[in-house]
Amino acid sequence: MPQRFFSSIDFLSDCFPSLFTHIPTIFLDSLFPVRTTKYCPTPVGTVFGQAINWPNLVYPCLFGLLIGCFGFYECFTFNLVQRSPTSSKAPSHFSLACLFFAVMNVSAFCTHCYFTPQSFTWQIMYAIDMCATSTSSIYLLLSTLTNVPKIITKLSYIYFPVTFYVLWTFEIQGKQLYWIPEFLYIGVTGFAAGVLFWKVMVKELIAGDYLMYLLPALNGLAMFIAAAPADAMLCDLLGNPYGNLLTPAFVGCDLAFGGLIGYVIAKDDDAFDEKIMRIKRKQKEV
Repeated sequence: MPQRFFSSIDFLSDCFPSLFTHIPTIFLDSLFPVRTTKYCPTPVGTVFGQAINWPNLVYPCLFGLLIGCFGFYECFTFNLVQRSPTSSKAPSHFSLACLFFAVMNVSAFCTHCYFTPQSFTWQIMYAIDMCATSTSSIYLLLSTLTNVPKIITKLSYIYFPVTFYVLWTFEIQGKQLYWIPEFLYIGVTGFAAGVLFWKVMVKELIAGDYLMYLLPALNGLAMFIAAAPADAMLCDLLGNPYGNLLTPAFVGCDLAFGGLIGYVIAKDDDAFDEKIMRIKRKQKEV
């Protein structure tokens, strides 16, 4: 059986040690009061006869894997259809964001649910989780830009292995607190989410376009942001295994990414249809 965390606060201390050691105790006590340790300790369940921690993450991680694979396949094949023989054969930035989102969900399940915390295999999955999340965010950020220099795209291909090496060597094996997980997961992802919100969501929401996709994405973002502050309330309302910060955090990620994928596919389809209409109009003029 995997070793139990004591509660959500212990989950945070393992995943973001530098941040945890610098948060004032009074603030931690208000977010994660003592009663949550008593009433909502880390839930343990069984899946196919295997004991796991945080069984509430099984379905969100599975759906996240499916959402990421679907987004990668749909966006990659759509780009294939639109390519000319001389165009690049590389997948789009957004399709790669979806691919690493799928990787993130697999590694997150292994990290939080399956392997014993701080074991060697846990450390590997933890590093993959942090770096895959950050890599997905980098590709989301690049997907909001136009005319990305080829050198930037080529450098993005080595982002995952380089960040994995840095995290593994200096933070995990070096046993030093360099704020590397916090930078990769919170810093990069937060910055990418902010740019995406400002450059895409605000513009489309003001225009009233693609609301059926962007509103779920916006709700997912709000759920993720509210996850930690809502931990104690969720414990009081739902108890185990769903009354903790991980439930809204993971479900929120799935909602946000699913909404973005729907938005990108719908927008690409509209752009493709408009392109076909322009070609037909030109043919009629001739």
